[in-house]
Amino acid sequence: MLKFKKNIWLLFYLIVFIGTTLLAIAVYQKYDEILQSTKNEQKHNIQLYHDRLDTLFREQEILQNVLANTYLNNPYFNNDTFNTLLDLNPLLLGLIIVSKEGDLQFSSFTELRLPDLLRDKNTQQWFQEALDTEQMVIGKAYLLESSHKWILPVRKKIIDANGNIVAVISTALDLTMLHMSWDDMDNTVQVTLDNGVFPILRGGLKIGEYAQYYNNSLPGMHLLGQDLSRLKAQLSAQNTSYLAPMIQNDEDSPVGKVIYTLRYNSRYRFWTSAETPYQMVLQKLYQQGFYYFIFYLLLIVTLFSLFRWLIKNEIKKIDELTYNAEHDALTGLANHTVINKHFTEMQKGKKTPFALLYLKLDNFNNINKAFGHRYGHIILTQVAKRILQSLVPCSEHSVQRKKLFCPKTGKPCLVGLNTLATRYSGDEFVIFIESDNRNEIAECAKLILNNIALPYVTNRNEFKVSASIGIAFFPADAFEIETLLSYADSSIEIAQKRRNQYQFFSQNNHSQLTR
Repeated sequence: MLKFKKNIWLLFYLIVFIGTTLLAIAVYQKYDEILQSTKNEQKHNIQLYHDRLDTLFREQEILQNVLANTYLNNPYFNNDTFNTLLDLNPLLLGLIIVSKEGDLQFSSFTELRLPDLLRDKNTQQWFQEALDTEQMVIGKAYLLESSHKWILPVRKKIIDANGNIVAVISTALDLTMLHMSWDDMDNTVQVTLDNGVFPILRGGLKIGEYAQYYNNSLPGMHLLGQDLSRLKAQLSAQNTSYLAPMIQNDEDSPVGKVIYTLRYNSRYRFWTSAETPYQMVLQKLYQQGFYYFIFYLLLIVTLFSLFRWLIKNEIKKIDELTYNAEHDALTGLANHTVINKHFTEMQKGKKTPFALLYLKLDNFNNINKAFGHRYGHIILTQVAKRILQSLVPCSEHSVQRKKLFCPKTGKPCLVGLNTLATRYSGDEFVIFIESDNRNEIAECAKLILNNIALPYVTNRNEFKVSASIGIAFFPADAFEIETLLSYADSSIEIAQKRRNQYQFFSQNNHSQLTR
């Protein structure tokens, strides 16, 4: 039984181990899936907003080329020309044309005071860049105080037919309207100038946050903690068929580990980047993993309950089989197979003295022959009950004296802790009483004989049955159970000559019977 329990629990532990391993694999796969999904989403957002901005700036460059050609070819360039173009571009807030020395040549802001582009800190650096490059230049976003509007300036130099710089054309995009038109912009995406590392666009910003965000360059002139030149080197080193390669990685930042994606626009010299806290990946994993864990826990609890039920059920079956194998089906007493086992248990670790009573009914075969075995079985059952009832006063343990029947089966069983009554065979019974006091044993024997001798009424028929008892003591008479049984059995031979008597074993009587 112990081996069965051990094996079944080993199987359960193996299932738990395999289940835990599979759970760990499933959680890791879910983690990898969430991580890849986050990275793919970042790539998609970067691609989307980069392309939208690139398209917007290309449109502005085309518009500036048109305006520049109009300015060079039309000496009567005025607001009517600009207003016509303004109707086609609602983001365009205004236009100015400035000489390369910084002198204002034309302005659509007729009533506003404009800063000196060549000397103002918000424009100087990018105005000079516009003079030095052939492409359109995106400037730092700033608040145009005279109109109380945030603008994103874009500038390009005007060159005449001889290749001389005539002026610089600067158009202002309404940054607030740009935010409103891109209200679906992911708040993890930001656009940053390469020159000065100033942010020029960020998803999810409110107007009250513009000053704090757009007026300050990124700390240390680094983007996401990385040197811009090193980032550009990484991009140029990538062998890819894509038009604009990306950088994707995860790094530790002052606010914790982040996953970021970068893309650089070399035409207009701006960076599109997105960063997601690594903690968000873990939070999604915790949410998904919670359901995995609950399911796994329920599975383990169910399996545990099932295995426990199996063990209990198997123990119950084994106990029942053991009980049936060790007990007499007719009387419910223990059978002869229990005698050796009980003797061994009593002697385990010590030599416990006891008396063995060998009881045999007198002339019981006459009842079977005259009335049939059915009557004999009824009387045997009654005899077994009377033996148990007689043994109650003989038990040394008062708590056990009232337990005449096993609590699990309701059948007769042990009366005392070491007091046992068995049906040895036919009309023979063997009784163990843990005592070496001859007077006590004699009193028990008398009580048993007197109770058995009381009349039996079966189907209105009255029977009288007597018994004889042979008694041997351990270890006074013998040390082996077989010898004790033999001595007690030989003592019955003497007791039966007088009937309804008990006889203690003596060596003289045994020698006479042997002769």
